[in-house]
Amino acid sequence: MIRGTTPTFTLKLKNKDGTPSEINLNEANNIYFTISQGQKPIVKSGEDIEIENGNTVLVFLTQKESLSLKEKQKTEIQLNWTYNDADGRTRRAATKVREIELDKQLYKEEI
Repeated sequence: MIRGTTPTFTLKLKNKDGTPSEINLNEANNIYFTISQGQKPIVKSGEDIEIENGNTVLVFLTQKESLSLKEKQKTEIQLNWTYNDADGRTRRAATKVREIELDKQLYKEEI
């Protein structure tokens, strides 16, 4: 990701063997994407998230959010969601935390 841009993160849920997951996020109650550098995470949900094919999530950051991140610092992302199990109880699921790299941006102002 290049800091200062308006990136779209595409997360595809997969099984351990690399095949597409059977999880259908269209059936999720809530979906939360978190990008974190230390103490101030950015959490996206609702209209900032789109679902494709039930198991692919597109997440959009604003330029201001992107500029709030620092270059060359450990940056992690994770997807969480809630759903109802067969007994009607609300359950929570999550992907593994993944680390991403932020590339340098020379122009440091919002456009």
